[in-house]
Amino acid sequence: MHNSVKKMTGKFYNATKREVFITPKNFLDLIENYKYFFSIAKNQYDLSIKKYKKGVEIMNNTSKTAKELVEEVKKLTPIVQQKMKEAEEQSKTADAAEKKANLVLETQKEEKAKVEKMVEEASAIETNVKVELAKAGEVRKKAEKSVANLKDADVTEVKGFNVKKLAEKPGIESVLKAIMMLLTGKPD
Repeated sequence: MHNSVKKMTGKFYNATKREVFITPKNFLDLIENYKYFFSIAKNQYDLSIKKYKKGVEIMNNTSKTAKELVEEVKKLTPIVQQKMKEAEEQSKTADAAEKKANLVLETQKEEKAKVEKMVEEASAIETNVKVELAKAGEVRKKAEKSVANLKDADVTEVKGFNVKKLAEKPGIESVLKAIMMLLTGKPD
């Protein structure tokens, strides 16, 4: 078939003075495939360009935002430093107050221990006093009984005692003062 087409193109040239070229089918298929794959590659290239443009736009926006944030951080840095100083001062004040409170608490504990000890001592003294009062009560009852049994002759005998001799004998003066207390409520 190729040869017959060549002959016809020659006749066509002689009649019209126009040349006709014969292109093989596989070459035409090659061109068609090239166009197809080129369009696919071009679409991928266009998508990549759009993607990269979008990425560059995002990066530019991010860069702008980062610069704004850096400026804001620069503006806020003195405020943050001031707040940190205030926090440190408050911390020191709180530490001092805590130390003072701990000292007061320790003093209170010591005072409480002293008071508890004093209460224990007072309780022991109270117990001793009660015991002594009970004994004194018994002695008083005996003394009152003895005073009730005193006779005029006994009182006259006591009046006859020599004061100087009484001072020499231990215990007699105490006994006489006790008797006076029972009788008059006064030791003299």
